[in-house]
Amino acid sequence: FRRRQKLSYRRGLQVAKRKAVEAASTRDNPRVTAFVKWCRRAGIRLHPKIRIGREGSCAEIGVVATEEIGEGERVAHIPRSALLTCANSQAVRRRLLRDDVTAERLDSMSSWVPLLLAMLAEYGLESASTWYPYLQLVPNYGSAGPPMIWSESQRDTLLAGTSVLQSVHTDAENIARDHATIVLPFMQRHSDVFPPHLQSLDLYEQMVALVMSYSFSDEANPDMLQRTMMVPFVDLLNHHSQHHVELSFRDDHLELVAIRTIKKGEEVMNTYGPLPNASLMHKYGFSEVNNPHDVAYITHTTLTEAVSGSPTVQVRWRQLGKEGLVDPSLLYCVNSVGKIDRKMVLTLKMLHGGKLRYACLRRHLMKELDRDDGAVEDENGKHVNMRHF
Repeated sequence: FRRRQKLSYRRGLQVAKRKAVEAASTRDNPRVTAFVKWCRRAGIRLHPKIRIGREGSCAEIGVVATEEIGEGERVAHIPRSALLTCANSQAVRRRLLRDDVTAERLDSMSSWVPLLLAMLAEYGLESASTWYPYLQLVPNYGSAGPPMIWSESQRDTLLAGTSVLQSVHTDAENIARDHATIVLPFMQRHSDVFPPHLQSLDLYEQMVALVMSYSFSDEANPDMLQRTMMVPFVDLLNHHSQHHVELSFRDDHLELVAIRTIKKGEEVMNTYGPLPNASLMHKYGFSEVNNPHDVAYITHTTLTEAVSGSPTVQVRWRQLGKEGLVDPSLLYCVNSVGKIDRKMVLTLKMLHGGKLRYACLRRHLMKELDRDDGAVEDENGKHVNMRHF
C-alpha cells in the first residue's frame, strides 16, 4: 500500500510539473502549447519553472524562468531519438545510404547536407512528420534572419565595408553549387519523397539559413548522419556571452544544465560560442552590445593600400605574397582590448626591417601560420579562430 502511495505521489508530482510548464507556455499561441505537449510525447523533460513564448524574450520566441533556478539544476533532458537528424529521419536515411551516387560522396560532403535533406523531407510531410509540432515553431524568415537570405541590395548596403559581405557571397556560391551538384540530383532520383515544390533553390536556401542559425554539432560523433542535428527546445534559447546554461552530449541523450543561478523573470540564455559580432551577424543576423569576444578586422586589401607609398615595402609585400605568407583571404584581428594578431605584428616588422631581420622573422611567421589558423585571444584569453569565415 505504501509503495502504491509513493508511486501515486510521484506520478502526481510529474503531472503537476508537466501542467506547470504547459500552463506557463499557453499564454502566447497554440503552436507553443502543441510543441510542449509534443516534447512530453517525445520524452523531452523540461524544468517546471520555465515558460516558452514571446513575453520576456529578446527575440520572436524564447524561454523565461518563472521562478529562480539554481546552479547545477537540469533545465532540459533531450533523448537522442527526439533529435531531428538524417539518421532519425527514416525515409531519408534509407534512401541516402542506398543511393550509390550520393553514398560515395558522404565522407567528402558537408555534414549539413544530410540534415538539410532530412529537413526538406520532414517539411514536405507536414502533419505526418514526427517533428511537425516542432517545425511549426521554426521561424518563417522575412527580412530578418541571417544575411544570406537578405536581398542582394540589402546585403550590399547594410554590410558594406565589413568582412561579412564577402563571406555571404561565398556562402551563396557554395549553396548554389551543393544544390546543383548533390541535393537537386538526389531529390530528383527520389521524387516520391521530394516532389517538385521541395526541389527549388529558394527553399533550399531557407533551410540552409535555419540549419546555420539553429543546428548543433557533435564533432566527436563519427556518424556523418548524426553529427549535425536540430535539437528541439534547446534551439529556442537565445544567445548571450554571459549565458545561463550549457549543453552536454551523452551517449543516449543531451542535457541542458544551469551553470549559474537564473533569477525569476530572467530569459534563459544559451551561448552559440565565444563569437565576435561579425560571426554572429554572418550566421545568425544579429550582433551583441558590449560583446567581450568582439574583434576588429584588418583585411589584405587595407594592408595593401597602406604599404603602397613605399617602393621598398611594396617589393617586400609582393615577395610575402609569392611565398604564401600573406593571401587575400587572410583577416588580421585586433581584439576588444587592443591586442593585435601576432601574425600582423610579424608581417609589419618584416616589411620595415633589414634583410637579416626579414629572414629571421620569416621563420617565426611561418611557425605562426602553421601553429594556428588565424586565432586571436579575446579579452578573457580565449582563442577565437577568425582567419576565414
